Amino acid sequence: MNVSVEITNYRYDTAEGEPETIRYKVNGTCRNSRDGIKIEYTEPELTGMDQTVTTLTAMKDGIVSVNRVGQINTHMIFEEGKMHACIYNTGYFPMQITILTTRLENGLTPKGGCLDVEYSMEIGGQHSAKNRMKLTVTPVGIIS
Repeated sequence: MNVSVEITNYRYDTAEGEPETIRYKVNGTCRNSRDGIKIEYTEPELTGMDQTVTTLTAMKDGIVSVNRVGQINTHMIFEEGKMHACIYNTGYFPMQITILTTRLENGLTPKGGCLDVEYSMEIGGQHSAKNRMKLTVTPVGIIS
């Protein structure tokens, strides 16, 4: 099904002490797969990942997988209360990051819904950032 995906990313660890917020809306697809709810969209230029295809899978076991292919290549796993390592390849060099998911609320269905994830990142064993990613998925043609 064609959907509108509104993504809001918050970064809390900034030099100014104020959270940075990036909010954008893209068109994508949402479908039921054997793994769970799968949402796919192309990142816009303002994210710094222009033309990168993001596939987010909200699995039935409470795990969320984010796979990015394009300008940025990575496969991230979010699981509440657990740490997962991944390689984040910027095209210039790959780096290993570790993600600790502190909160994961999944309200996605094949007809849309919301996903809200809070997590911390480490690069090379050093704390890098505290983040929140919120997705709101709406079928195209439905006014919210």
